[in-house]
Amino acid sequence: MPIRDYANGNKVNTTPKKIKIKTLIILFLALYFSVVYATTATSKCIKGDCANGQGKYTYPDGSVYVGQWENDKFNGQGTFTYSDGSVYTGQWKNGQRNGQGTFTRLSGSKYQGRWKNDKFDGQGIYIYRDNSKYIGQWKNNMRNGPGTYTSSSGAKYQGQWKNGKLIGKGILITSDGNKFVGQFNKDGKLIGRYIPLVKTKAREKTETKKTARVKTDTKTTAVPGKKILTGPNGMKFVYIAPGNFMMGSPEGEGGRYDNEMQHQVTLTHGFYMQITEVTQGQWKALMEDNPSFFNGCGNDCPVEQVSWNDAQQFIWRLNQLEGAKKYRLPTEAEWEYVCRAGSTTAFSSEGITELECSHNSNLTDIAWFCGNSAKTTHPVAQKKANAWGLYDMHGNVSELCRNWYGEYPPNQITNPPGPASGIDRIVRGGGWNDHGRHCRSACRGAISSGQSIYNMGFRLVRMP
Repeated sequence: MPIRDYANGNKVNTTPKKIKIKTLIILFLALYFSVVYATTATSKCIKGDCANGQGKYTYPDGSVYVGQWENDKFNGQGTFTYSDGSVYTGQWKNGQRNGQGTFTRLSGSKYQGRWKNDKFDGQGIYIYRDNSKYIGQWKNNMRNGPGTYTSSSGAKYQGQWKNGKLIGKGILITSDGNKFVGQFNKDGKLIGRYIPLVKTKAREKTETKKTARVKTDTKTTAVPGKKILTGPNGMKFVYIAPGNFMMGSPEGEGGRYDNEMQHQVTLTHGFYMQITEVTQGQWKALMEDNPSFFNGCGNDCPVEQVSWNDAQQFIWRLNQLEGAKKYRLPTEAEWEYVCRAGSTTAFSSEGITELECSHNSNLTDIAWFCGNSAKTTHPVAQKKANAWGLYDMHGNVSELCRNWYGEYPPNQITNPPGPASGIDRIVRGGGWNDHGRHCRSACRGAISSGQSIYNMGFRLVRMP
């Protein structure tokens, strides 16, 4: 029905509007089919050349995939070269690494084994850039299940792994063939028994060399007239004769604390004390790792960031190596006796003049502390030795002792073993970050058996 234009009195022709609607429909259909055609044409191109079957694709960042495709995804055998130079060659599924494959990093590390959804999963071999390697089971990119890790030095760890750590029953075979069998605790430390190596001609030569290393070194004497023993890995010990001394500090000593009550101590048995703190090189030679925070300091720097429990593990292995219980930590009384070396002053050199980090010539010449360390440890035996030939008894790293922390006895005592039980272990000597007052001969510290910090190490006693 015509629509009247009441303003002009004319009829309005509706035919043009019908033509416009038809035109729009035609244009829409044309656009739709052109898109469908373009998409179909593109799909055919990808399907024919890249997306299904053998093909190659180069990404804008320079990475390249060459291999099998299915439905526009990597499926089947293929090689992906990443923009950083790393390369994966192996099986793919739905665009992810699945199945057997080898991944080589530009740094030189290499994984060869089973993959699942882009992660190491199943049996595989990982060769690290330092040439250490792990052969065994993986899950979610971590060592999980039975496996063997061989360090760059040749030591082997065999057993069950969980989330990258050995746990439960396991075996450690050191680089010289010694074998330790037992349980690995939650920290990956082995607690168990020692099995002597099976002797071969080659190993007998090695044993002969080791035996020679623990004989008395009569040519080297840190102090004239003192006996010096050279143990495994260059560890040197000086003989300490029995004697008595005043342990603790007098009330008038600067920087004194209340737990340093003076009392007379008598030691009736001689012993050998290590001339320096245990070094990183000595730790690595026996333990096959380096826990030190300052691990770039070098093999001659003291090992640190080790707990009392870690020190016991080191001692246990050292005793197993020599077949006797010769080594241990010093008692607190033994430590102070050796630190004083016959002195009665705050330091083995002289008294204390500055309590904090200011220059103190009496301490600076014999110790690394907060006033001269530049906030790091230093190679052992760089400062002056005390009167008995021992280095770094003050400063560098604090030193763990054998016994529990407890109050001193009110009277004189002979060969004090310390409390029968306690909460914390004794720490002595002060470290590279400690104030002068904390480096005094009498200053006492304490720490839990399992705690490790980056200014704490130890030295050993060797029994005659």
